[in-house]
Amino acid sequence: MDFRQMARSAPNTTWMFITPEMAAWWLTLNTRNRPIRSRAAIAKMVRELLAGTYISSHQGIAFYSDGVLADGQHRLTAIVEAGVAAFMPVTVGLSEATAPYIDGSLIIRTVAEAATIEHGQRVSNAHQGTLAGMFVRRKKWWDDLTRQERIALLIQHSETIITVTALLDTAPAGVRQGIVAGVLARVLYVVGGGKTMRIGSLLTTGESLGEGDRVLVRLRNLLIATPGSRMEKHKRYSITERGIDAYLKGESLQIIRPAKDELFPLPDEEA
Repeated sequence: MDFRQMARSAPNTTWMFITPEMAAWWLTLNTRNRPIRSRAAIAKMVRELLAGTYISSHQGIAFYSDGVLADGQHRLTAIVEAGVAAFMPVTVGLSEATAPYIDGSLIIRTVAEAATIEHGQRVSNAHQGTLAGMFVRRKKWWDDLTRQERIALLIQHSETIITVTALLDTAPAGVRQGIVAGVLARVLYVVGGGKTMRIGSLLTTGESLGEGDRVLVRLRNLLIATPGSRMEKHKRYSITERGIDAYLKGESLQIIRPAKDELFPLPDEEA
């Protein structure tokens, strides 16, 4: 039975005996799903399958319209590990737009997980934090966004977000934060990759090559000395902006004070 072909038709559900061989094959179609969340849940299901006590509900296995596995990787993994077939519903032909709503309120997929499914490139919760950091000054607007709007934003800015989050991956805890990465994402849009890479390197290592670097080293030390719990988000964002802006302008600041206005507007904010 060609499930990729079936999945291209209208969504439909059929109850099937899923053998370990079928389950193993279907897991090879699990190319855009989130990582397995709970080994404990799989172990419990394996015990139930082996004891003959597993009972299927309406929740089973699902495929998107392109044949990629949408839901059920935990169940399929349990079938493979138990070596026992299970009778459960199999749905094919789901739209990828359903990704954020699979599992309902039981296990909510994060914005990052849903964006990974829709975008086809893996993004993480750290990337989601960077996205939120980009819009600290627009809190009311950010809070009012729907889940789908946040997913769209994460996809729109994914390349920039992935780049700057990686830049700070080995930075000290006070620097390796979504707010700092969010400012850096905006900087990347304004000044380009070369200068942004240098800023990220200085904030990560603190290794100054000259007088002009000292303001960023000072910013780095300030961020490390005042972790997130000791500095509210808007202030942290504004100080990071001002420190980077001073570095780019060649200013030497002894005290870095919060910037009052947005210094690095995104292209669609400049109008």
